Amino acid sequence: MNLPKIIIRLGILSLVLSCNSILAQDFNDIKAKADLAYINSNYDEALGLYRSIMKLSDVDSVNFASVYANAGICCENLQKNAEAIVYYKEAVNYNVPQFMIYDKLIFMAKDANDNSTYEFALLRKQSQFPEFEIEVKQKLAYLYYNTQQYQQLLDISNSLLEWYPDYPKYHLFNAVARQNLNDIVGAEKEFERTLALDPEDAGANMGKGLILFNKANEIYDNCRSKYETIANPNRIDYSDYRKCIEEPKEIFRECLPYLLKAYENKSYSSLKNFIQKAYLRLGEKENADKY
Repeated sequence: MNLPKIIIRLGILSLVLSCNSILAQDFNDIKAKADLAYINSNYDEALGLYRSIMKLSDVDSVNFASVYANAGICCENLQKNAEAIVYYKEAVNYNVPQFMIYDKLIFMAKDANDNSTYEFALLRKQSQFPEFEIEVKQKLAYLYYNTQQYQQLLDISNSLLEWYPDYPKYHLFNAVARQNLNDIVGAEKEFERTLALDPEDAGANMGKGLILFNKANEIYDNCRSKYETIANPNRIDYSDYRKCIEEPKEIFRECLPYLLKAYENKSYSSLKNFIQKAYLRLGEKENADKY
């Protein structure tokens, strides 16, 4: 290698090292000023300085985590909650070690109805602090139930039931998940387990009642459809039809106590349509007219 090339390369290396040194010095100086303003509760000043650090390159993840976390706290104190969530999320992305940052993000995301960030924060908390696995999964269960994420709800509720086999709410979650994933047999069993632990649970009464109602309705419709396809039905045909609908009528009688108990809770007003139809198919128009 000739001398001029060596000199050029050494010059480039020296320039790079010099730039890195300047960047490091810039970072240290700005962060020291930002931290001082932060400690003195000068949140506007601190936030501006932290934002300038965010524009720097070659800052290690530990320092970036600290910068974003403190920026989030500044925003929170300045009542800039939407911006605080953004910064807390970045801090968590950089695996900030402070436990409270995860909880701040969880609380603020939930308060803002930001379900995706809420889920993200919970999962990262579980990853970084595995000792909180049960607490996190409990919160995720309610999130997945409320946001109708049924496969996730099934997985989480299965896990929670290993720890809390006698907690009715987790059996209910499991039943709802199975029902919406078309595992009707499994759902019915879980609704029954819920009711064995809490007979007054409105959701379980509704779920069990609707499964029975749908079963009865399908059989009844099949009986009726079969009878109506006969061109000129005779007495024997009609007698066969009457015998056929006895099975679904018995199931309608079985479903009504569940539906009525759920309806009495006043959270499921739409159930009156099912109750009315069940009574009509039982030939009890007087009771149907009450709904």
